[in-house]
Amino acid sequence: MSFKTLNILFHIFLPLLVGSAIYLLFRSKGIVSAGILAWKPHPVFIYTLPDFLWLYALLHSMHFIWQVDKRVWFWLILCTLLSIGSEVLQLFNYIPGTFDYYDIAAYLTAFLIVSIHILILQFKLRQYENIH
Repeated sequence: MSFKTLNILFHIFLPLLVGSAIYLLFRSKGIVSAGILAWKPHPVFIYTLPDFLWLYALLHSMHFIWQVDKRVWFWLILCTLLSIGSEVLQLFNYIPGTFDYYDIAAYLTAFLIVSIHILILQFKLRQYENIH
């Protein structure tokens, strides 16, 4: 497999798969509530981690689509702000859901990790271009 394919699998499909599995297995009508699994994980694992993983995958997919285009930063920031905005709207009951500071922290963490990853890749690309 190519490096690009592995990156797409690891940074997009795996987080989507894990986030979806957590959602399906552990949310209110999941396997745990049906009594099939005895283990009930911490609420942060059930409710916050999928949000982190989904935004992480979205931000990485945007980076892989636009890669070196500087406008990608606008879209990464916009998606992060929209995610945080959805939490704020939940706080004021404009949209259904439960406001959670952990979700905001998860969104900011996803943005930070993806940003650092992008900056490292850009740095390595510049180094490679300078050598060749």
